[in-house]
Amino acid sequence: MALFRYLMVFASLFNTILAGTEVELFSLPNFDGGVNTAYVPNVGCMDVAVGGGSLRFGGGGCMIAYQDKDCKVGGFVIWTEFYDLPKLSQQYYSGVPSFKLRSLRECSDMELRSTVDVDFFEGDIGSGGKKIEIRNLNNCTPVPLFTDWNDGLHNIVSYGKCVKLYKSKYCLGPPDPYYMNVIPSQFTKDLGYLSMEPCHEGTLDFFTEKNFKGIRWQTYLRYFGIAENFPIDFVALSMKTTVCTRLKASPWLDDLTYVINSEEKDLQNLPFKYKSYPGGLVPYIFTHVDTCDSIYETGPTYNVELWYWHNKEHTETPYYNLCRCQEIPEKAQGYNTVIYGYGKCFNVYTTKNCRGAPDSVRHSYAIYKQHEEDDPWLSLEPCSIDAAVSCLRIHARVFSMERISSTHDFAGTRADFAMAATQTFYNDGFGTIEKAIKVSKEVTQTASMEYTEGFRHMHTFQYTFTSTATFEAEIPLLGTAGGSISHQLSTNNEWEYTYNNVSKTETSTKETFTIEETLIIKPCMKYEVSSTVRMTKNAAMTFTQWFEITGRTGTNKKLTIQEIKLYVEKNSPDIIIIPGHEKENKYTLVGQSTVVLTYDYNTEVILTATGEPLPACIERHKDSISLWNK
Repeated sequence: MALFRYLMVFASLFNTILAGTEVELFSLPNFDGGVNTAYVPNVGCMDVAVGGGSLRFGGGGCMIAYQDKDCKVGGFVIWTEFYDLPKLSQQYYSGVPSFKLRSLRECSDMELRSTVDVDFFEGDIGSGGKKIEIRNLNNCTPVPLFTDWNDGLHNIVSYGKCVKLYKSKYCLGPPDPYYMNVIPSQFTKDLGYLSMEPCHEGTLDFFTEKNFKGIRWQTYLRYFGIAENFPIDFVALSMKTTVCTRLKASPWLDDLTYVINSEEKDLQNLPFKYKSYPGGLVPYIFTHVDTCDSIYETGPTYNVELWYWHNKEHTETPYYNLCRCQEIPEKAQGYNTVIYGYGKCFNVYTTKNCRGAPDSVRHSYAIYKQHEEDDPWLSLEPCSIDAAVSCLRIHARVFSMERISSTHDFAGTRADFAMAATQTFYNDGFGTIEKAIKVSKEVTQTASMEYTEGFRHMHTFQYTFTSTATFEAEIPLLGTAGGSISHQLSTNNEWEYTYNNVSKTETSTKETFTIEETLIIKPCMKYEVSSTVRMTKNAAMTFTQWFEITGRTGTNKKLTIQEIKLYVEKNSPDIIIIPGHEKENKYTLVGQSTVVLTYDYNTEVILTATGEPLPACIERHKDSISLWNK
């Protein structure tokens, strides 16, 4: 009887595994054409004979779609359905030109988790190598060091979640263009990744009526670059989003891109390019949906860039923190002009001084002047100008810096530069020869100050050290480029820094190194002489910096300490406010952040001479050598 119960339970379990999840595989995109029904087992992998054009399934879970058999390489997460499988890899920014479905499996427990989890594997997964686990990644986090790992390919697994990797600390600058959401992704330990963060996620709500009424359809920005698929027959007249969202009809950022920061109660206000859909927004046309990644789109100020062609030359003219009427340069008044407004609302005029009836541009990432017969654009301004609010100027004056650690955060990497080609010297006679050697090499050294995100939100900043002697004394082997940075800290320079997304101040210097030596060449000897400048590159130290924060409105009114605090808390949350500091007053707030100094320095110059005897010379002079030895 017990054996019978065991067989019944086993049979039930076997049938459950065999049944799995029903998947509909269509031969064409948009769930069209012929359809094949398959059952993906609850455990294990199912190879697919025909790639197909679209796929959908029920059950409320997710699938991992692979472009190789046996569910081993190149997997992507699919939630419920995907309307155009060949575009799957493109929308995940994986760098694969066209996806071909070859196998499927159900998501594991780790892939179903709502948190972003990352595992680093030494070598192949399951090979017994080292493993580093990072759980619930929710902000910028240092990448583990792999100095004691073996060389060769290793693996990153983020379980289908999108993770951005940076070759800088604090997730500054552009991330690696290859986002880690492929299952698995391979890497080598010398790629230089220093920090990582999850890609932004958010929720989109579309409504069939204006003012967020009617039928609601919700989708999720689960990863950078993709949302769940829009229904084909859905027309939206209003929408809300929890994060700044870009709707794109192509992978590129162009005039078919719209930026929605929070909501739009009447989507018919958008300057639609789709004449066949005048009734509203048809979501599925926007095949690429992602979150904004530029301070131009998400920041509180208005920033515009003009791109134009004149006499076959391309020119870019930026206007940062625009808060009043701006004349458009004459060279940019032609028909080959693009205005990048990054989704903010602007009025564009065909008259000077922003007079007359404007063309309002709302939510467009960019607008093009493409027809020569159109009236030229002569001026532009933000739709709503409140100089007391939108034209703020926040200034930081750094008055003190201290090293956080007595040692380098990163000791740097050794780099050898040959000073000259290897020289060969012969002494084919019996006497000693002296040879004067002089070689020189010019080497470029670089140094940079890399700022945190919050400090980058200051419109201008300056360093006002009266002396940097102590600062320089704290830094071992600063190098000439680092010395140049140090000199700038004491010159009261004010560096304009207006939302241009530059993460650091850089400088470089050239230094010439020379070796002068006399080489003694013994009889019947050959010498090969090489010369090297040995440098350490990218040594890094982290400093704490303290600075006064002041501000003015567009009407030149001073901001109070309360107004400055509101700005800092909203736009620069990583800046620590120091209440009650001795430098604080009614119009001055004191803040604290970190800055990373990265620099190169020379370690030594090396002259190497390697000698070996000349057998023919020794044979020729053997009698003399014999007499010499006596």
